[in-house]
Amino acid sequence: MTGAGVGGILLVSTVYLSEVWPAKSRPVALGVLATAFPVGIVATGGLASGFSDWRVAFGIGILPVAVSLLIALFLPESVSWQQGRKQLQAQSSGIFSADNKANTLSGAIIFGSVLIGLWGIFSWIPTWVQTLLPPDRRVRPNGVLP
Repeated sequence: MTGAGVGGILLVSTVYLSEVWPAKSRPVALGVLATAFPVGIVATGGLASGFSDWRVAFGIGILPVAVSLLIALFLPESVSWQQGRKQLQAQSSGIFSADNKANTLSGAIIFGSVLIGLWGIFSWIPTWVQTLLPPDRRVRPNGVLP
């Protein structure tokens, strides 16, 4: 469920920002958004390493959930989205209609591949880095240096 939530918010936030941000500085805002995801993962790992009990670190994860709920409740839909929704209702063809089947499948495959790639990178690179360290500097499974 977390992966679906993260994947969904990556896509939704990028599209929303593209629709509402002024065109002049849009590339910079999207670049900041793109780099904020891995920076957040590293920051979360650093924050979690400061707690001896994983439950406390896990509980801090409620903060982003609360912020996302507030955003969902109070952030207005963009004008582009509202216009597109009206056109979609007039055409009455949904995302899973025969007309949109190819775009839906290709989009799901492309974005799914990106998510799997990110998962692989963030899951396996720390293990690989550990193998590059001398044996006396490797972190033990309990997170303690020898």
